[in-house]
Amino acid sequence: WQLSHLCVRCITRGRGVGRRLLDEARRLAAEAGKPLRLVAPDGHLEARALAARHGLPLDSL
Repeated sequence: WQLSHLCVRCITRGRGVGRRLLDEARRLAAEAGKPLRLVAPDGHLEARALAARHGLPLDSL
């Protein structure tokens, strides 16, 4: 499974919303027997940091 265009509003950040979205996507991917990968444009630092924090592979969009 690939997850792209994940966005959490600035005012909502830091409250675990993104983590919960990732957890649910990871659960659904696992239920389907597939790995979850993040997809983002090259050089997108926030996506790179998110992928690193959650141990997810990051592919270029």
